[in-house]
Amino acid sequence: RVSAALAKRHAETEFEKHRIVQDRTYRSDFDRFSALENLKPALDE
Repeated sequence: RVSAALAKRHAETEFEKHRIVQDRTYRSDFDRFSALENLKPALDE
């Protein structure tokens, strides 16, 4: 049997692993829009 405390600790550990990767690869809508705007002059030529 798995205790509630053990299950909670495991879930928190897995969440921390996922969060590190997610924070490293996160791009906001503003970042994506800015990247598209930076490409726009090159597309107009």
